Amino acid sequence: MVQRVYRKNGYEEVTVVQSSIAQMTSPRGWCGTVKAHVKLGDDHSLARHVDVVHCLSGGFLNYYLLKASRVPLSCRLLLLDSTPILPKPKAFTTFTRQFLTDAGHLVLLKSWSCRQYGPKAAPWVLSARRALCEFKLASLWRAAMGAVGFKVAPASPARHWVWLIMGLAVRGSFDRVVSHMLSKVFGGSPDVRSPETVVFLHNPEDPYLDKSDVKNTVAAASQFGPLVSEQHVTTGHIKTLFRKPKNVFSQIR
Repeated sequence: MVQRVYRKNGYEEVTVVQSSIAQMTSPRGWCGTVKAHVKLGDDHSLARHVDVVHCLSGGFLNYYLLKASRVPLSCRLLLLDSTPILPKPKAFTTFTRQFLTDAGHLVLLKSWSCRQYGPKAAPWVLSARRALCEFKLASLWRAAMGAVGFKVAPASPARHWVWLIMGLAVRGSFDRVVSHMLSKVFGGSPDVRSPETVVFLHNPEDPYLDKSDVKNTVAAASQFGPLVSEQHVTTGHIKTLFRKPKNVFSQIR
């Protein structure tokens, strides 16, 4: 559907990257996503410069994982639509609560709220601890096999990211995870330039988003140098592209 809307508005080459809920909602899932991207290396389909990167909702986190994987994806304009949803428990608590409400799962919502009262980080800390343990065991196994003469694959280029981000998550330092995310997304790198323009497109009353997260992310983007603008809409979460596409395409042309 996204491809159809874009092609109708003159964009012939459109690549849609799905964000797996299972992969996006836990630190261990992030690790799996980063490792998959790294494995493709220069053969990754997104290792190129494009005109527009359009992140819808949780797609912002997926875009960060691409950048963390050192996939050389760059763009003229980064459009952040109905986002940011940041990699921290509070943001996902807000999102999940509203998702269950909109889906009409009131019984599930009450049960989930009882278990998740407040932005508890314990499940994410445990997920990060498991990912870190798996990575350490794989490293020890590789070293042991190499020591007895077996040919082993080189260490993953993702190892620094795993040690850093999973280590922060184990300690519950999710604000530092967010800081790393923002620097990767907006700051560019020696090999990949940052976007020239960043547009935040969202409904100020979107219950899926934390208002302070939106404000802080807009401010962070401005500090890294791109031209930043914030456009407000009245449509619901991720619905602007499909219900009022002119509001989207007026921003990216």
